[in-house]
Amino acid sequence: MAAQQTIGVLMGGVSREREVSTWSGEQMLSALGERGLSVRIDAEGLWRVGEGPVEGFGSALERLRGSCAAVLIGLHGRFGEDGTVQALLEAAGLRYAGSGVAASALALDKLRSKWVYLGAGLPTPAFVARCQGDEDAAVLKRVEDLKGPWVVKASHEGSSFGVHMADDLARVRSALAEIEGEALVEQRLGGREFTCGVLEELDGTPCALPVTEMITPDDAPFFDFDAKYSGGTQEITPAEVSERLSSDIQALALEAHRRLGCRHLSRTDFMEDDEGRLNILETNTLPGMTKGSLVPQAAAAAGMSFSDLVERLAELALRT
Repeated sequence: MAAQQTIGVLMGGVSREREVSTWSGEQMLSALGERGLSVRIDAEGLWRVGEGPVEGFGSALERLRGSCAAVLIGLHGRFGEDGTVQALLEAAGLRYAGSGVAASALALDKLRSKWVYLGAGLPTPAFVARCQGDEDAAVLKRVEDLKGPWVVKASHEGSSFGVHMADDLARVRSALAEIEGEALVEQRLGGREFTCGVLEELDGTPCALPVTEMITPDDAPFFDFDAKYSGGTQEITPAEVSERLSSDIQALALEAHRRLGCRHLSRTDFMEDDEGRLNILETNTLPGMTKGSLVPQAAAAAGMSFSDLVERLAELALRT
């Protein structure tokens, strides 16, 4: 059982979200108590297992394999949520909580996950893609046929990094110029914003958690990094919505979890359009795991303490 075996907690990392990752990791480590083992990755990609030396990932993984029964991943963004560290853990023969390599990479890729949603018949805002090799002039020509205003997004960033609001084509052009690599230009919606976590039972059955509504401050352009972590956003859990709307959101979150191939835990974000229709924005495979984060809030509303949530993830990792 999880209570009898050492569980490593990965935190830090090389992405722009390393500070948030450290918050998640520290709180999961605290919930695990004496059997938790700190595994910190610094901004240069060097690892430190417990009180051991700072070292490269090869020797650190070898040390982890001899010290831990499983790993909880508190990393976010690139080299954390994109399947890279999952592949390293699998190569080292280490069990871990969360989605596997393919689902992690797919969910963090905003463009390809959109194609999955569309292929599965799941609602998502209309968009224009900039793929590798596409010229911005050709992309802008297609955007002209997409009703504005728009949101321009980097395909491979998390926590709303690389997101730009655009009210005219000139701003779309400048936003695309600021983004390296693949991107998408999405129709901007103006309705209420929700999120819904999915947590699996120990037998692998995915269950939707209570829905949360996010109400951002009037001076926030959208639910961006500052709005998420400044404390100014109202997060209402369970959301004060009809039973039907709550059930619809939960059903879509479960379907997104399944269609992307997620495992153990995910959180899908939604926004209504001007006519009140739900649209999926994105699915997170490693959502924030501080006590005040959205998934722990929803788990608490369902009667599960933060410690119980971390225990569930540890046990799921051990059973993988």
